[in-house]
Amino acid sequence: MRMTPIETDVPGRGPERLKFFGLCMSQNQNALAAFNMIFEEYGPFKQIIEIGTGNGGLSVLFHIYALTTGARFTTFDNKPRNNQLLQELDVDCWHGSCWDFQKDIALMIRQPGRTFVFCDGGDKPKELAVFSEHLKSGDLIAVHDYAPSRDFYKHVMLHNIWDWCEVTWEMIEPAVNKYGLEVIEQQIGWLSAMCILQKK
Repeated sequence: MRMTPIETDVPGRGPERLKFFGLCMSQNQNALAAFNMIFEEYGPFKQIIEIGTGNGGLSVLFHIYALTTGARFTTFDNKPRNNQLLQELDVDCWHGSCWDFQKDIALMIRQPGRTFVFCDGGDKPKELAVFSEHLKSGDLIAVHDYAPSRDFYKHVMLHNIWDWCEVTWEMIEPAVNKYGLEVIEQQIGWLSAMCILQKK
């Protein structure tokens, strides 16, 4: 079943953070619908890779999905927060820049089975460009803090959907074309400030 995204004044944007079952995450409310759709309609995934752990709330949800489906979940962050819950759940957290572990991440992506990569680190366009090279046919990669254009962000998303824009289509289009990626679920993507792509 698809969850219905909210199209205006989305909770979780701006300085107030989304909390889901008490888990603080740097997402808006539509992200939960987007991730549910990704897992239900494009999974099952064998590997989930998160670049940018942040507060760890989203990491917990990814970890729970991995536990219930037999997937491997790994999260990377160069500024790890002291999140006791991640430790108690034995989440596979790698402390350091994703560039320190670039070869490890590439190897994880290349493992058999479908992979989902979520780019939410310090240089999202570069993360998408570098790690897209290793995707297998059917794998998914998503980039956060995305808007189709600066103008779209300014007139549609800002103060309504999401208040950060670190990635636009223009910034990722070369990698999309180079590595044979296809945008999927475009509307729920921008409503959750993401661009979701699948390797053809």
